Amino acid sequence: MLYLNIKNIYFLKMADTVILGMPLAQAIGTWGNFINGEAHGGATNVPWGILVVSVKENASFLYETRWDYRLFIVILRFKKNKK
Repeated sequence: MLYLNIKNIYFLKMADTVILGMPLAQAIGTWGNFINGEAHGGATNVPWGILVVSVKENASFLYETRWDYRLFIVILRFKKNKK
């Protein structure tokens, strides 16, 4: 906030600019968690489950990534229609 006040930038304009990249950043971060072995759900029997230490678990990072990309598309469409 201090930076915005010093540079005389309106907060809502900055928020409107930054919000577009937030879902993409979250999706990338989720894949980083998966690579580190942190982002997987509980045990499951679904065919798309992933093996983690010989136990089949939900691929929760894929679910979150899918929702993040959908949110990105929705925000992008609203931003294109905004004048």
